[in-house]
Amino acid sequence: MPITGSDSYFELQAPASLRIYGLSLKSFDSCFVLIPLKSCNMSLVTVLFLACVALASSAPSDMELKWVKSSSGYEYFPGAGFYKFYEQRVTWGEAWETCVNDGTHLITIDSEKEVGVVKELFGRYTKNYASTQNIAVGFHDLFKKDVFTSIDGDLLEFQNWAVGEPNNFEGKERCGGAYIDAKLNDISCDSLNPFICEYKS
Repeated sequence: MPITGSDSYFELQAPASLRIYGLSLKSFDSCFVLIPLKSCNMSLVTVLFLACVALASSAPSDMELKWVKSSSGYEYFPGAGFYKFYEQRVTWGEAWETCVNDGTHLITIDSEKEVGVVKELFGRYTKNYASTQNIAVGFHDLFKKDVFTSIDGDLLEFQNWAVGEPNNFEGKERCGGAYIDAKLNDISCDSLNPFICEYKS
């Protein structure tokens, strides 16, 4: 199985229609991302699943400080974490990958505090978007229909859905999104949306 990459990032070309990405960071356990290249009902699959994200037994403060120093454009919200709004419209998978490259993850709105964060960040850019514009959010039901899980595999517990959602419109909405008011929505994984990355120490 061919392996390519750098000291901290590697890619394994699996024999089946599956690409496996790995991430090894100092003070972290190895993590893997499984990306099916084709799916039964999707022409372009942006399925990303972080199979393991585990901190080492003790999270070193020097690593957190190092991250903060290199976290260009991220804003700290007390009691919530660090966040960055990306205006460019990309697919759900591309948003996920951008956050990973930042050393963060696609936002998972899991508290009222994060609802406030989304409203504030999205609100700064509302003039650029229609009221129906979504942002990509870190959850999906790609592994079992109507069973929504976060990008780290946990069941979605904070389900602040918009009215009538999730509706899996035309059978194509399997990835996570949210409106300007931070209400959750299921969206097509191939739709193009802005997004927010988050980092929690």
